[in-house]
Amino acid sequence: MSPAPAANASSAPVGALVDVFASLPDPWLLVDAQWLITHANRAALRLFEATSTPLIGSALWTLWPGQLAAQVERTLRDTPRVAAVSVLEATLPPIAPARQFRAQAFDWGMAVRFEALSDPMALSPLLQRALDRLNDIVIITTAAGVDSPHPQILYVNDAFERRTGYTREEALGKTPRMLQGELTQRPVLDTIRSAMSRWEPVRCELINYTKAGEAFWLELDIVPLADDNGWYTHWVAIERDATDRKAREALAERSQRLDAVDQLSGGIAHDFNNVLTVTLGYAELLAQQLKDQPALRQMAMQINDAARRGSELTQRLLAFARRAPLDPSAVELPGALGTFRETLGRTFTQDIAVRLQLDDALWPGLIDPGQLQNALLYLALNARDAMPGGGELLVAARNVHLQDEAFAESTGTVSGDFVAVSLTDTGSGIAAADLPRVIEPFFTTRHEQNHQGMGLSMVYGFMRQSGGQLRIDSTPGVGTSVTLYIPRWRPQRASQPGKPLVLLVEDDELVRQYAENLLQHLGYRVVTAVDAQGALALLRGEPDIALLFTDLVLPGGIDGGELALATRALRPGLPVLLSSGYPEAEQRLRAVSAERLKLLHKPYRPAQLADALREALAAN
Repeated sequence: MSPAPAANASSAPVGALVDVFASLPDPWLLVDAQWLITHANRAALRLFEATSTPLIGSALWTLWPGQLAAQVERTLRDTPRVAAVSVLEATLPPIAPARQFRAQAFDWGMAVRFEALSDPMALSPLLQRALDRLNDIVIITTAAGVDSPHPQILYVNDAFERRTGYTREEALGKTPRMLQGELTQRPVLDTIRSAMSRWEPVRCELINYTKAGEAFWLELDIVPLADDNGWYTHWVAIERDATDRKAREALAERSQRLDAVDQLSGGIAHDFNNVLTVTLGYAELLAQQLKDQPALRQMAMQINDAARRGSELTQRLLAFARRAPLDPSAVELPGALGTFRETLGRTFTQDIAVRLQLDDALWPGLIDPGQLQNALLYLALNARDAMPGGGELLVAARNVHLQDEAFAESTGTVSGDFVAVSLTDTGSGIAAADLPRVIEPFFTTRHEQNHQGMGLSMVYGFMRQSGGQLRIDSTPGVGTSVTLYIPRWRPQRASQPGKPLVLLVEDDELVRQYAENLLQHLGYRVVTAVDAQGALALLRGEPDIALLFTDLVLPGGIDGGELALATRALRPGLPVLLSSGYPEAEQRLRAVSAERLKLLHKPYRPAQLADALREALAAN
C-alpha cells in the first residue's frame, strides 16, 4: 500500500482557511481594489465593535478620525499594489493599547493586520526620573482630531499630579479638556484648535482648573510629534504655572492705573478748588446783598451749599491722590482704639458684637489722629453694612516689622516698623472679581442712589500719604479683614549745641530750602551747594563738615553717587547720605560702586531724615 500524498495549500478546504482567518489572534481585514473592507476576523470585529459605522463595506481610511483619514487615504492610494505599508499609529479609535498598522498589497486588494504594541509611553527609568523632577507639567496625548472625544492623555509627570490634584490613573485615557472650566478663554481654545488642525505648534496662556475647582494660569507649548514615516502620532504639551506671574502683572497694571488716577484727580482737584473759591466767594457776597429779597437770597445760599459740597469732594480726591494736607503726630493707639470701640458700642445695634484685641506695649503711631478716626469709622460702617443679620467686628492691633521685599515693592510700603490695625467682620465678603478694584475711585458694589464710592479710595490715599499702607483680605460668605499699616512714631532727640556741620547738595531751589530749614530745625549747621563741583570746593575749604547729604541726580555731569566716591577719596571716612525720588536709585548706585551707600527715599518725613542722619554719623 503506497503512502498517501502529502497535503499542500492548494488542497486545503476553503472552509478550513476561513476558520483559520477567523480565529487569528490579531485583528485582520481584507480590502478589495476599491479600498472597501470585505472581510474581518473575530478579533477585528471585537476591536472595532464601538465604531459608529458598519465595518464591512466601509472604506479602510474611515477607521481614522478627522484629517488622519485623509492622510491614510493619500498614503494608500500612493502605494503600489505590490508594496507593503507599515504605519505606527497610536490614535486609531477605539483601539487600546495602540496598534501597528501593516498592509500587504495584492492584485485583488490588501490584507491588513493590526499588531498590538507594547506601551508606547514606557520610558527608561532615567527619563522617567528626569521628567518627574521637572516643575513644569508634561502631558503626552494621542494625535486624534481636535473635534473628536480625543486626543486622549497617554502620559503625565509628577508635576501634573502636584498642580492639578488629579492622579495619573484619573488622567490617563481622558482628554485635556478635563482641566477646562468657566473662565477658560474660548478665543485661546479656538487658537489651539486652529493650530492643531494644521498640525502646527502653538504657544499660548490658558486658564485651567484643579480637581478642587481652583483656577490657575498656564503657559502652554504644544507641539506635534511624527514618526519616521512623517505620520503625526502624538501631541506633547509643556505647561508652566503662570499664576503668580499673572498676579504680579495684574498688580502692576492696577498700580499704574491708580497712579494715573492719582495724577489726574490731584490736578482736577487743584483746578476745581480755584473755581470753587470764586463760586463760594460770590455766593456769600450775593447772600449778603440780597437780605431784602428772601427768594433770591435763598438761591444764593443754595449755590453756596452746593459749592461747599463740591469742595468736600475735591478734598476726597486730594486724599486719594495723597495731596491733602495732613497733621501727623504721635498717637497712643490703645487709647485711640478704646475710644473708637466705645463710639461703635453706641452706634451699632446689639446684634453686632464689637471686640477689641490689642497686643501689649503697642508702639505709638505717626499719623493724623482726626483722619485716622474718620478712616476707622468708615471701615466700621462698611463692616456693619456687610452684616445685615448681625455678626461680629474684631478691632485688633499689633506691632509688626515689615521685611517682606515683595510686599513692600507691590504695595509701595518701605520696610520698617508699623502698627497693624485691622478690622475683621463676619459679613458677606467681597467677590474675588471685585476685590482688586475696591480701592479705585467711584467703584462700588453698592447700588443705592447718591453713593459716591470714594470712601475706601480715600482711606487708601490717606494711608499712602501717611507713609503706611492698606491691605484687604476677603472670602465671600466668610467675611472681610481690612488692615491699616501705621508708621511707628519715634521721638526726636533734642538738638545739642555744637551739632555737626552738614554739607547739603541739591539743585532744586525749593527742595534745597526745605531741606536746609529742616536740618536747622533738627539742630544741624548747614552749608549748601547746587552741584558736585561746588560741593567739592566746600569740602576742600571747610574742615568742619561732618556729613555729606546729597541728592542722587545733580547737574554738571557728576551725579550724587560719583560725588560720594570723590568725597571718600578726598575725605576718607566722611559719612555720606544720599536721597532720591527715583525707584531705580539702588540700581543706579550699584552701577557706580560696589560699596553700599546709604540712601534716603523721597519724600522723607522729618523723623526719617533725623534717623538717617543719626545712623550715618554713628556708622563712621
